[in-house]
Amino acid sequence: MSFIVVETNRYAEDFFNKSDLTPSSRALNWKNTDIKELNLFLSLLLLQGMVSKSVEAWYWSKRPILSTPFFGQIMSEKRYGLLMKFLHFENSDKFDKKTHPNPKLRKIFDIHEMLVQKFKSAYTPNQSVTIDESLVAFKGLLG
Repeated sequence: MSFIVVETNRYAEDFFNKSDLTPSSRALNWKNTDIKELNLFLSLLLLQGMVSKSVEAWYWSKRPILSTPFFGQIMSEKRYGLLMKFLHFENSDKFDKKTHPNPKLRKIFDIHEMLVQKFKSAYTPNQSVTIDESLVAFKGLLG
């Protein structure tokens, strides 16, 4: 998680160094994030999968028919939008297409590798694992 925090903060800093923003830009309200805030952000993303709404802004709506006050209690809509804008998983400056193991996945490659290692360490199946025939798509002829 600290890797995502570092890359998100670095990306935001690069954005401000390269951009000419108007004085009224929302991006100027950016403050560096931390692990606690990023955990809250990711939990809101997951919760959006359970509480389905057509428009993202409706999660923070105060209209009685649309209200889900939990989202606003956890994080403001503006802060959520800024985190969504600057969320980053890799350093684009260090990318080399010739040496990268999978250039098509470059934006999520590092986080993907970390997740694979975590999952491997969390669960290792026994030798006697079987796959039921009904789970495998049949592509041959019978008999």
